[in-house]
Amino acid sequence: MILLSLALSLWGQEPRFVRTETGGAMLHAEAYARDAREPGDQARALLGREPSRIDRVEYPGQGHIIIMATAAPGASDPRRVLYADEGGREELMCLLSTRQPDGRDNRQEATRWCLSFLVTPQTEIPLPPLWPSSAPEG
Repeated sequence: MILLSLALSLWGQEPRFVRTETGGAMLHAEAYARDAREPGDQARALLGREPSRIDRVEYPGQGHIIIMATAAPGASDPRRVLYADEGGREELMCLLSTRQPDGRDNRQEATRWCLSFLVTPQTEIPLPPLWPSSAPEG
């Protein structure tokens, strides 16, 4: 019954963005718009089953909390869902799914791609001198 409701809730949900990979990549990444459900419910629907782990991770340098729901290890299609819980961009969540377990390891690139949708970019812009020098005039 739970699996049926999860499958029905996932039906019709299309990814907003899909990461294009070269052939033979291990992971496939997709970004989905968050809907009106609780994010945990939507994450479970994207996983297609109950997660075996849910981790709260602070994103370095920004203090954003990212939730990772990880499907059971050893599952035929291990999946992870990442989404911003507080701060950051809460309008999207990202699904990482294993397509080729023995494929080229692209975990870092795919995760970085997902995080680019979930955290607010920080850019340091150097300020030009706004005031004249306070050195005494000679």
